[in-house]
Parts: sequence; C-alpha cells; structure tokens
Amino acid sequence: MNEVRINHKRLFIFGTVSGLLWSLIPGYLSELIYSSVGQTTTVLITGVLTGITVSALLALPLVWLRMKGIIALGIVALPIGAFLFGFFISLLQKAVQLLIGPTYRFVEYQFAPVEAGLNYAFFSVTYFALILIPLALVTTSLFYLNVIDD
Repeated sequence: MNEVRINHKRLFIFGTVSGLLWSLIPGYLSELIYSSVGQTTTVLITGVLTGITVSALLALPLVWLRMKGIIALGIVALPIGAFLFGFFISLLQKAVQLLIGPTYRFVEYQFAPVEAGLNYAFFSVTYFALILIPLALVTTSLFYLNVIDD
C-alpha cells in the first residue's frame, strides 16, 4: 500500500486561498464586505484563519479515508467552517476594538463568539445549504487533489 502524505506547504496555501474565497460568502450575505475597510479587513483575515484551520482539520481524516471520505467530510466541514468563521470574527473584532478602538458589528452590542459561530453554522446548513453544500464538496475535492499526496 502506498504511503499517503500531507503536503503542509500546499495545505497552508490552499487554506489561505480557499479561506479568502469562502469569506466573501458570509461577508456579502451579512453585509460585512462593503461596509468599511476595517470591517472588510477583519472578514478577510478571519477567512484566512478559518481556511487554514479547516484545512488542518480535514487533512488527517482525508489521509485515512482518501477519496471515499470527500462527501462526508465536505458536508461536515461546512458547519464546522461556518462556526469557526463566526467564532473567529467575533474574537478578531473584539481584539480590534480593544487595541485600536473601532467597534464593528460582532462586538457592537455584545461579545458572543460562540453564539455567532452557532448562528453561522446553522444558516450554512439550513437557508443556504443548496448553494453551500455543493461548494463545500468541490472545495474538499480540490483540497484532496492538491494537498494530499497519494
């Protein structure tokens, strides 16, 4: 049996690029992308953090399951990634508020990163599932093809 390996450099690059692209979806749907430069920056940075984290979480199960795991892991990765996006953006916007002062949407009224994460996860698999699940499957397939060396 051939040894399957994770290309960590490509994992980091893939996570960064896919995270940036995926951040445009909640950024647009939540009207975060075009409200201010600072808020847009937090969305993009959060996308990168989320993309790298989800890529790291997907890597080992995909090594074990290979191609047969793409559908299950792609579906599971969607709410996990959405939760992490909501959680991370709350943390990042709170850090911005504490360090330099501007208050953005996720900390304007309250600081609730778990609630934000749960809301994004819920919406990803309910209202927007018909669009997002196929995109998650494509992203997971591309991840496997570009990051897992078998």
